[in-house]
Amino acid sequence: MDWERHFRRLREPLLLAACIAVFAWHARHYWPFLSDDALISMVYARRLAEGAGLTWSDGQRVEGYTDLLWVLILAAAKLLGRDLISAARTLDAIGAGCAIAVVSFSNRELRVHALRLLGGAIALSLCAPLAVWAVGALEHGFMAGVLAAALLVVRELAQRESTRLRVAAGVLMAVLVLLRGDGVVLIAGMTLGLVVAWGVSWPRLKRLGLLLAPPAAAWFGQLLFRVLYYGKWVPQTALIKVSFNWERVELGANYVMRGLSPALPLVAIAVVGLLLTARRMQTVRWSVPVSVFLTWVAYDVVVGGDIFPGWRQLLFAWIALGMLLAECAETMAERVARRAWLVPALFGSATLVSFRFQTMDGENRRAISERWEWDGYSVGHVMRVAFGAKQPLLAVDAAGALPYWSGLPTVDMLGLNDIHIATHPPQHFGRGHIGHELGDGAYVFGRRPDIIAFNNAGGAWEPLFLSGKQMLAMPEFHQEYQRVLVVGQRGNRAAGQWWMRREGGVLGILRHSDRVEVPGYFFAGGNSAPATLREDELVTKLEPDRLAELPNLKLPAGTWNLEVSPPVEGLKIGYRCRAGFTQIRDRENSVLQLAEPIEVTAMLAASSPAEIRAATFQRTDGRANVVCSRTASEELPLAALSDRKQEHAMWNHPTNVLFTTRGVAVRLPSVRHAAVADVALDNNDAYVLRFLNQGQLVGTSRTEPKANGGGMACHRIAVPPSAQEQGFDAVGIIGVGGDGRYSVGHLFLVDK
Repeated sequence: MDWERHFRRLREPLLLAACIAVFAWHARHYWPFLSDDALISMVYARRLAEGAGLTWSDGQRVEGYTDLLWVLILAAAKLLGRDLISAARTLDAIGAGCAIAVVSFSNRELRVHALRLLGGAIALSLCAPLAVWAVGALEHGFMAGVLAAALLVVRELAQRESTRLRVAAGVLMAVLVLLRGDGVVLIAGMTLGLVVAWGVSWPRLKRLGLLLAPPAAAWFGQLLFRVLYYGKWVPQTALIKVSFNWERVELGANYVMRGLSPALPLVAIAVVGLLLTARRMQTVRWSVPVSVFLTWVAYDVVVGGDIFPGWRQLLFAWIALGMLLAECAETMAERVARRAWLVPALFGSATLVSFRFQTMDGENRRAISERWEWDGYSVGHVMRVAFGAKQPLLAVDAAGALPYWSGLPTVDMLGLNDIHIATHPPQHFGRGHIGHELGDGAYVFGRRPDIIAFNNAGGAWEPLFLSGKQMLAMPEFHQEYQRVLVVGQRGNRAAGQWWMRREGGVLGILRHSDRVEVPGYFFAGGNSAPATLREDELVTKLEPDRLAELPNLKLPAGTWNLEVSPPVEGLKIGYRCRAGFTQIRDRENSVLQLAEPIEVTAMLAASSPAEIRAATFQRTDGRANVVCSRTASEELPLAALSDRKQEHAMWNHPTNVLFTTRGVAVRLPSVRHAAVADVALDNNDAYVLRFLNQGQLVGTSRTEPKANGGGMACHRIAVPPSAQEQGFDAVGIIGVGGDGRYSVGHLFLVDK
């Protein structure tokens, strides 16, 4: 008997523990999802803890957050030595667990009720938005627990007057207001529900006024702080996101319909349960969660929904729905006491169907696949270690990950944390992607950032948003900035695609009268050799058969010798002019002569792994081996193409010759009457071979692109009979179609 009594006493707590365990399993499914906006709040929290105030970057005060209390809580965690991401996730998990527990508390006494748990709490355990945002590190998971607690205390207060309950309800409401700027919508929903339950009378309105005093004080207090500290009446987030127009309403309606469609089985059960139990249930038990649900959904429609995965903006509607389901389940069980088992069976079936629909939902799946924020953990670490002491100016579209992990002063190109961009919206603002419409390329370019990372945390060379598109269309941008490929060394070892300011700034090239000093990372300007960290320096890493490329460096006229640091044994160097070709030569045979100032692309290759920390173009009086000009025709001896290439070899193999539409002329040591030309050419291009004798054309042949899967393609081309008969002493190779990047790997002439 004692065992049975203990079991009955522990049954509900054990069921709650099992429910929370199910939720932990569910949330683990989305790990390690992390919101970029969560990292924005953490930047503010870290700077506040470090004494830099509630600011995102140096230079201007901007309220680029909507979660003041959350930022303050994280700042306190930072002062206590806690990791901010871990602290945020811990608080979110606690909040989500509290929401599940609170929903299961009985109406008659504050203890777990088995049918409420099986009716409402398990629905929250299998709610994808709650699971996603329990790990996403924004305030939503924590706020879900506060909202559930507020709904519970308001329910108890409406049933029995108590100063303690009124103070608790008011404080919880104030917390909701301070946790998110739109927390006032939740307070409006609760207020409406209480009016429905209480009716309108002076004593009730007075009671309601006392209840709403704390959240009103919190709202006015934050408004006063905003005006005094930031000099604004509205937060920065409202300037870049809020636009009231019909397009936004349509977008919001579509968002709500798609986001709540997996919850339709639960909504249907709630409606049926409400119809069956409304007369037996105290009005406040259903009026408050229903009004919160409807008010929040209407708000989502008006503002246009949300852009984050996991239906973030519908989470609070789910909390209200869970509370309503629990109320209905408890009351229905009392009505059909003899068949109470039907209630968990009915509610459980609807929950499982809803869960299945949620697992198939695209936005929930996106929370599983979206991991680009963690690229900032890898690439931002490179920035912080290599450049932290120099404090270069960074420009980003994703304003969380890179600023958080790099710690560099930053320009927000989407305007969330920039006053100028936020206050200069484009003409059609309010009809595009929420929060991603603003930009001003001329303004960002005028700030002269040292590093630009378009799009996501790793950066991209092709921008998606307004500032980047405008800058890429500016000729002066391409004169000042260069692409750099960077690979991180921790976390997912992400590859970052940066645009770096090459001239001027704190990271750029240094020019002297007799030399030009180039930091090694500028040789990661192609798609082959990347820059990476070595100790506390960013170096370009050379691998066999991979080229390091410094594109379009403008050099004055003269003779130049290129030296790299540290010295690389067996280093090969090549140059490409605008109208010229490239061939990699030994360092000793790569003295460059320029008859006029010209842009030159330098390319490096090594036979064994090596690193380039720096390079210097030094003026020299030595004899030039390579002549580069805008107009000179390019010629090379047949022996330069004697290294046979295999099918699929790299199109830009170090011993290949790369050339432009001007083509390249191959000189023969003597007149040949060969019948076949064995030649390796870039596979996706078309070429014409011109056979010449003393400058006179004696025949032509043509090759077409070869679909061999990529790389070099080997051709055996018949020499025209006229060229065989007359003989030829040169072969011209000209690209006539393809991607405009031409290369030849070898050329062998085969006699009959």
